[in-house]
Amino acid sequence: MKAEVRSVAAMLRERGYRITPQREAILQEVLSSRGHITPQDVARRVQRRMPAVNASTVYRTLAMLEDVGVVRHAHLERGA
Repeated sequence: MKAEVRSVAAMLRERGYRITPQREAILQEVLSSRGHITPQDVARRVQRRMPAVNASTVYRTLAMLEDVGVVRHAHLERGA
């Protein structure tokens, strides 16, 4: 796990969140992305490595990451 992912995972644990393998994969994908990434893109990329991860898991994890200030929701021309 990269240092940035470990740091964010530690912060989430301190706030009482569990870091499941699915959440870790989502976190890795988000933190390794450059610029804007859609939830659908995150889901697609994570599902390449973990086919059982469904879109609702991605959306819930992104909402949690937004609640703690790791990501920000934005509406662009082509969607969220």
